[in-house]
Amino acid sequence: MTDGDIQTSCRLIATYRFIQSTPIAMSDQRSGRARRVTMPCQWYEVFIPAPLPPDPPLSFSANDVQAMEEAKESLDHLAISLETTPEVHSPLRLEEAAASCRLDGLEVSTEELAATIGEDDVSDDMREAAGYVDALQYIEEQIRDGYPVTLRMLRDVHARLLPSERGRGKLPGSFRRQQTWVGGASPVEAEFVPPAPDDIMDVMGPLERFLNDQPVETTPLVKAALGSAQLHMTQPFLTANGRMSRLVVIMVLLASDLLSTAALPLSRTIEDHREEHDEALRAVRTEGAWEDWVRHLTRMISEAAERAMKS
Repeated sequence: MTDGDIQTSCRLIATYRFIQSTPIAMSDQRSGRARRVTMPCQWYEVFIPAPLPPDPPLSFSANDVQAMEEAKESLDHLAISLETTPEVHSPLRLEEAAASCRLDGLEVSTEELAATIGEDDVSDDMREAAGYVDALQYIEEQIRDGYPVTLRMLRDVHARLLPSERGRGKLPGSFRRQQTWVGGASPVEAEFVPPAPDDIMDVMGPLERFLNDQPVETTPLVKAALGSAQLHMTQPFLTANGRMSRLVVIMVLLASDLLSTAALPLSRTIEDHREEHDEALRAVRTEGAWEDWVRHLTRMISEAAERAMKS
């Protein structure tokens, strides 16, 4: 094959891939931007989330504000309830750990986790679920001692999520150093390609500042929702990004004194609304639908608090 044949072949392949691919839909680039990565005969786009808070600024109705106030009241009632029923703290953490792991594709039941936690001869899935319980306890202790939510805390939490043999090969406690993607056999065919490794700190640095009210102070429920989605879109770790995104919510609520202990069954509540949850998260990336995401997660938090009080 001559050089001319190779160039023609590459142009045909590139044209085919352009026709077959679905570009990232961002009419106003409110949630982020696409950056093209080129390789011989092919290319793909990585999605780079925009810094928080969103621009244009979020806009909420009176009903939205009322729903947030009701969620805060539910969390206040939960705090009072948990003070008088410390015996339910551990079962609620076990339930949350098992559910969050299931949302990430692990096979874990609350009953099996309760029966095997602390044992050595368990599956990797069960070991990572136990690691989630450890992570919840670590988060609670760190924030109770006055430490802010930082990238170091996020990495320390991630390390605790992966105590399994399988997890050792997934860079526990470190940001990824290779390109990942969701769906498809390669980034070219993927449904979603998060930032390249070199772009991760450009997103995570501003996220750390946002979680600590820089450049502007943000109300806790909104901060929790935005921070959770931002981490999920960035996919900074090789694995367990879903679990980490849900733990960001717990961190923010604890740091804001809206949650008194890490015993909120948020993931168990999300399980009951999995399709709606995934669609709301996807719409943030593709449509910049931040307000809808905040509404959704506020309802999930409120329902989780109500669920916990019935335990």
